Amino acid sequence: MPDTSLSSHHERHDQRQRIRARRRSVTGLQKRQAELQLARRLWKLAAYQRARHLGIYFAVDGELALDAFMEGGAHRNKQWYAPVLRGNSLRFASVGRGVTLKPNRLGILEPLAGPYIDARSLDLVLTPLVAFDDRGVRLGMGGGYYDRCFQFLGRRSAWRKPKLIGVGYEHQHLQNIEAEAWDVRLWCAVTETETYCF
Repeated sequence: MPDTSLSSHHERHDQRQRIRARRRSVTGLQKRQAELQLARRLWKLAAYQRARHLGIYFAVDGELALDAFMEGGAHRNKQWYAPVLRGNSLRFASVGRGVTLKPNRLGILEPLAGPYIDARSLDLVLTPLVAFDDRGVRLGMGGGYYDRCFQFLGRRSAWRKPKLIGVGYEHQHLQNIEAEAWDVRLWCAVTETETYCF
């Protein structure tokens, strides 16, 4: 792996732009293959097999989509919830049959209405990311929505729930990202080729 690290705000911005551009450049066939490989890795996780309430996301900007993951696998007794932006906060609303989706102000699909679930009641949350490092530090798009929503996890003495799983391509894995005080770390990260537990 190349010696890749992030420290300053300026470096974070530049690296975000480079990784996002690389992510968008993945071809359709490569992307579909990576999404299927990702799905297979996620299905094998014991935490997924035990989970009943799962937070998912709808892909944008070249992110790995979760369609293959959600369409296959053993999903019996599982409820899906997607993020909904409300001002500067993030809530999770039920998705499934009959739920209307619409793009939010950032162009990301989200459920039009509830029912909502308290973030503390989710068992597992699949989070999109721009990059992650060897310690579970997650670099998002810069809005801080996930960090604010799950800030309560920073006060935990042991990891119970929800378990945050970062989802991205292997090229989004960096050796070190200097953590900010507000960063909420991942429980694990899954790419098309590897599963990392922190």
